[in-house]
Formats: sequence, C-alpha cells, structure tokens
Amino acid sequence: AEFIDASGRIIAPGSIEMHTHGLMGHEFLNINQETLKKILKSYPQFGVTSVSPTIVTAPIDDIKTTLKTLNETFRTLSIDGASLHPSYLELRYFGPDKRGAHCLEELVNSAENYKKKYHLDNDNRKLRDIVLDELEDFAKCSNRFYKIVAIDPSIEGALEVIKTLTGYGITVAIGHSNATESQTQAAIDSGAMDLVHAGNCSGDEKNSQGRHRLDRGDVRNVIWPFLNSRRTYIEIVGDLVHINGSHDKMYIFDKGVDRVVLITDACAAAGTNDSQCSLGGKLVYIEEDAAYYRDDKGRRTLCGSILTMDQAVRNARDLGFGYN
Repeated sequence: AEFIDASGRIIAPGSIEMHTHGLMGHEFLNINQETLKKILKSYPQFGVTSVSPTIVTAPIDDIKTTLKTLNETFRTLSIDGASLHPSYLELRYFGPDKRGAHCLEELVNSAENYKKKYHLDNDNRKLRDIVLDELEDFAKCSNRFYKIVAIDPSIEGALEVIKTLTGYGITVAIGHSNATESQTQAAIDSGAMDLVHAGNCSGDEKNSQGRHRLDRGDVRNVIWPFLNSRRTYIEIVGDLVHINGSHDKMYIFDKGVDRVVLITDACAAAGTNDSQCSLGGKLVYIEEDAAYYRDDKGRRTLCGSILTMDQAVRNARDLGFGYN
C-alpha cells in the first residue's frame, strides 16, 4: 500500500465544474478542439475531474460553432484529463435590467426586437416559439450537446419554455432576472431547478432604508423562492468577492449543503496571472481578484471570476464547511 501524508491538506472528491467560462487564458466561446483538449488536461491540477463548459451571450453563429466543437471533441476525446460534459447555456434569454456584462444587442427578450434585428417582417411567431426554435437549432447542430439552459422568468412566454425544456430532460436555471417572487415561484412550479450564481444579477428589492423588502406584496426577489423550495438548487461563486462570506454561510445553512452547487464562474484568466482576457467578445479586466467589464463611461460590472475550484473548496472549508 502507498502511504500519503495529507497533514495540513484537504482531502476532497474530484470536483465537477458546472459553471465556468474558461481557463488558462482561453474562453470556451469559439474555442478549437486542440485548445479545448489542452485545457481539459489542465483541470485535474485544480481538483476538477469533469467540466460542463458554459457559453455566454453571443451571436448565433458563434454559439453554434462552439457547440459543434464541443460535441466533436467529446466524440473523439480520450480519457486524458477532465472529462467533458454537455454545456451550460447562460445566454440570450434575459431581460436588460440584470444582464450584467451580457451583450445587450444579442439578448432575446422581445419578439418585436428579435424580428427587427433579423429583418423578419413576416414572422408571426411569439417569443416563446422564437426561443424554442433557436434552442432546437442549437440542439441539431451539436447533437443536443447542452444540458442546462438559463432563462429570466419575467420575459414573455418563459413558463411555457421552462415546461417544454424540462419535458425534454433539460435542466432550467433561473438567473439574470429582475423577476418578482411570484414570477420566480411560477418558474419553479413549472420545473426550474437551479438559481444562477445566487446573490448576483438576481432581483433583491430593498426599501428606502436599504433593507430587504420581505413584508409587502409581490416584490422583486428571485432568491427567496429558491431558498424556500426543498427541491431546487442554488449556485454560489466561492470566491468571497461575488458575495461576502457571511452571505455564503447564510445561503448554505438555509439551503443545506446538499442543495448548494459550488461554482467558479471563471473567465479565461483563471489559472493565469493575466491582467485581462476576453469574455463573450468583450475585453475583461482583472482587478481586486475578480473580473470586470468597463463600459464606455468607465463604469465597471462584475463579470466572472479568476477562481479555480481547488481554491473554492478551500474557501468553503475556511467558512466552516467540511470535516476537520
């Protein structure tokens, strides 16, 4: 038998990277097979044994190209590094208010705007049908190589989309939303199972004193219905930057460790010392241990992390979760 001295170390099972946009200087969007295989070989050093690449909002052709590459790589991949799982589509189907750094011009949240953008004057489809047709197109080009789709439950026809996708076996995540509690609860009742990076880009309405509004009608709050549901999951970015440690602990204690998904939401700069990288075609700057996008007025928006999963596990341990 081989003896390994693990004193002062953490013993943990291999991690699944469920929500990540890149690593080692490369983004998953528009990645080629050679680079993708190289990245997969790098993941085990960060404790990761399987990866679900997350694709951000981008033009349709870029999404199709990425999905095709992911599927083709999966079909030819030998077991050398982390295994490749179907992708996570965190893209396009969000309202403008909580989009974060997602490209406003590429969002699909209005049938009228969509038809205008693509010059579809004689198209009578509703937004529900536009979204489902687009997702079916993504499925056909990639042999259905995606498993999770994020959507804002406040956009038109969202509940019908959720019901249809869950009927196909797709996991629906709710995020980048300024929905009310009742809209969020209706999405959960329709089959939504996951909350995208809890505490970030999710409506959390406050009163004039800055306190959470919990006592008046149907306020804008996506988080509480998920915390109150026994069958759903919430994602937490474990970098202690997206939300602070006290909020992490509150969410984990409230939801329970078996219903919390530790994610990195990492951008391409993760695993490097790079000061900038690309995310969804935008230039992202690495500042204060996080990734930020700056608009034309210099205002910055948090848009991912430089976190690796091994550090996320360490941070969770330091918050008091795990065995000593």
